[in-house]
Amino acid sequence: MRKTVAYFLFACFIVPCYAQKESSFEAFLRELNQSTIDKRQRLVSQYMSRVKTTPIVEGKNKVHFLWLGKADTVKVEGDLQKSWAIPAVLQKIDCGEKDFFHISYDIPSTALIEYDFIVDGKQTLDLLNPGVTQGFDFGDRNIFSMPDFVESPYLKPRYGINKGTVVQWTFKTSHELFTNQPISIYRPHGYSNDKTYPVLYVLDGTSSLYNRPYLNVINNLIYDKKIEPIVVVFVGYNDRWNDYVEKSKEFGQW
Repeated sequence: MRKTVAYFLFACFIVPCYAQKESSFEAFLRELNQSTIDKRQRLVSQYMSRVKTTPIVEGKNKVHFLWLGKADTVKVEGDLQKSWAIPAVLQKIDCGEKDFFHISYDIPSTALIEYDFIVDGKQTLDLLNPGVTQGFDFGDRNIFSMPDFVESPYLKPRYGINKGTVVQWTFKTSHELFTNQPISIYRPHGYSNDKTYPVLYVLDGTSSLYNRPYLNVINNLIYDKKIEPIVVVFVGYNDRWNDYVEKSKEFGQW
């Protein structure tokens, strides 16, 4: 009898604790799924008027991607989806005039994420996210950060410091798949042919060089003596799918 009473008291105590763990977004989804279509329109309108911007970040680790409108399928592609390789399908809730699409992730609290949507096969930005980063070869993308993200002090260009130089090559080889490969070579300030330098090879080199702050980071780290002067070889590509997927073994050997 004592065990039964103790279990009953424990159960009465523990249920409210679990209920408190439900996030406001999860509570909204539960109410939305349990409502009629007419009521769903009003609930979505009220909810979106409160959140105003997307994606929705709850706590330190949870993020919810949302899209509102009329469509058959909505997908999200980005850093979270196998590094832009496999878009994820958002779940659809019929809300009448406009449908509500959503997908959620648990991610590190220090993350900085880029993404965009694919609506019925057409790439589009998240219009409720004011964060947009300009892409060099892929077009614009949305961007957002989690609560504990801290931007590195080495990312931005500095003025008045010694900087390395970049020379462009076209790499020719007897391997017909990979000939005429664009190569860019970074040489540190004060480079000398008489010295030996560590070498860093960066694949997807064209995009990495022009669409990412590699040069800023390298110049700043060398200037602050965080690393020794290095040579960086940015290895371009002719066809990403060919180089990194279908012929990746041959590409690696090359």
